[in-house]
Amino acid sequence: MASDNVRPRLLVLESILALTIAWILLRIFGVKCLKSRRKHYQHNVSWIKMVYETVLDVSQFIPFSCKCLEVASAVKLLAEFHRIKTNVILGVGTEPFTAHAWVACGNDFFGVDDSKSYKILGRF
Repeated sequence: MASDNVRPRLLVLESILALTIAWILLRIFGVKCLKSRRKHYQHNVSWIKMVYETVLDVSQFIPFSCKCLEVASAVKLLAEFHRIKTNVILGVGTEPFTAHAWVACGNDFFGVDDSKSYKILGRF
């Protein structure tokens, strides 16, 4: 029973750390810090979904502003650490004009309702 509570708590701590690192790296190096050079071993869509939801929830309570780019970058950092293949996708919408970032794992998207309403500018 006690071990059931350990994993979600550890994920919250990992999310805080990943958001902080992503926030700093994006301000120093920009989106080029999202390029991956590691070998990935697996696609784990259910785990990425859980991580995305946790990072998004945690981002509401940390003392600095985290928008979609920081959240997607933090999910990518955690996925890299766990050797799971993900991409951060940057897109722009025209009606109304908006920029947005979301996470892709295989054919599944997290952080966007309709990816077809955005023109993809880059994958990292």
